[in-house]
Amino acid sequence: MDQIELERQNGLGLSEAIKSATINRTMAISMGALTTALGMIPLLSDLLFDQMAATIIGGLAAATVLSLFVMPAWYRLAYKESPLPEASSTQDILITSEQKA
Repeated sequence: MDQIELERQNGLGLSEAIKSATINRTMAISMGALTTALGMIPLLSDLLFDQMAATIIGGLAAATVLSLFVMPAWYRLAYKESPLPEASSTQDILITSEQKA
């Protein structure tokens, strides 16, 4: 969500910000989950840790799908297309205060 907000603050529309943020984060999310899941594969043959390894692999797969597909879709449904308000610059504040005086 932070990446989507950053993209929107950079001037992208809602749909474009979601696409860009998802593409930017795909590699980091998928590689982190994939390396950990691959590290758990040897534990699947161990009688003591097989259930834990299967749970971790399943949890990583579910979290990856949620992060890359479900969360952006929910974000799109929850937020409108309106642009985010931009921060006022110091010059705008000075002009406004001079107009009041």
